[in-house]
Amino acid sequence: ALPIYTRIRNWIKHAESSPSLTILAGGKCDDQAGYFVEPTIIESTDPREAIMNEEIFGPVLTIYVYPDAKYKEVLELIDTTSPYGLTGAVFAQDKNVIRSEE
Repeated sequence: ALPIYTRIRNWIKHAESSPSLTILAGGKCDDQAGYFVEPTIIESTDPREAIMNEEIFGPVLTIYVYPDAKYKEVLELIDTTSPYGLTGAVFAQDKNVIRSEE
């Protein structure tokens, strides 16, 4: 297994090179004095991108902005992507939609 710093850095490098990922904030790593990883926010245009299915265990947050009309498909995707649910959230402005899924 890779050391956690290397694993996190590799995911950030993956985000830098992937056409479906954009680093919105952060993305810098420094191992000159300890192991510093800047808090990083990554946007994915593909909800099935590998980084969306991994727990990185570092200051890295990946987001997918879903199309309003496809929220039911996104909820199904969330429910079936992984047996783990260590982190996750769905944000919506329509209270009726949120209530219908409780």
